[in-house]
Amino acid sequence: MGKPIWPRKYEAMYTRINSLSDTILHGVLLAIDPSSGGTSKPGYAIFKAGKLFRAGEISTIPGKAQIGVRLQHVYDEIDKLLPTPPDLLAIEMIRGKIAHEYLMFSVGASMAAGRAPETIEVPTNMWKALAKVTPDYTKANDMDSIMIGKCLIEYCLSKEKIT
Repeated sequence: MGKPIWPRKYEAMYTRINSLSDTILHGVLLAIDPSSGGTSKPGYAIFKAGKLFRAGEISTIPGKAQIGVRLQHVYDEIDKLLPTPPDLLAIEMIRGKIAHEYLMFSVGASMAAGRAPETIEVPTNMWKALAKVTPDYTKANDMDSIMIGKCLIEYCLSKEKIT
């Protein structure tokens, strides 16, 4: 695996990652690639002490259920992933006018379901910087979640931090 080139416009976030590095490297981290369960499933990855423990897709309700029903199901499924809340929830940062409102709703539902005392939003171009240099990366919801969590871990271990 090559070295990712971390995007430079997130200095405040890098400072936050540095402040959470002990939690990221030694605690339980739950990473979520959000979805409202309409056309795709949310992905998740659980890291324990900086190592991938488990990853997969979160089941959704098939068909065209109302958004509230779909999000309640996603909430319940995230809530079942761990017996106790993780130390940190990492979720893909969703912003801008192109973000569909249901995707924004799913971010909130995922954050609430994660019940973590700390949450960090990871910009897409940050985790994609790692995906780009990861030879076995393939586009999938669970792989995206792995990259979301792993980019935090790799950044904490990096000797080329942006401060």
